Amino acid sequence: MGNTVVVNKNGGEEIFTDVLGHQIGNGAIQVLARDGNQRIIFAPDDVTIQLDDEASAKFTDDLVAMETKAEEVPEENTEGTDNVVSMDNREPAPAVKGH
Repeated sequence: MGNTVVVNKNGGEEIFTDVLGHQIGNGAIQVLARDGNQRIIFAPDDVTIQLDDEASAKFTDDLVAMETKAEEVPEENTEGTDNVVSMDNREPAPAVKGH
């Protein structure tokens, strides 16, 4: 079974089941069915994505992996930064004539 996408627009509801994928952006949603058919809906009022068990488990695994990777990032290396000049108090660049 695939994911379910529910799109509400102008008081109506359109339900897509066994969805392979979807994209949302620029005021539209694109729904891709497992058979290759696509539907693009412009200016939806509301979109709900209901993950199936497999997609939900993969999302959870991916989230745990990202959090674990973030915890493994070493603290900032400040070695060799004695000669770094702060940019906070710099002078404004001189004006260029003719521009």
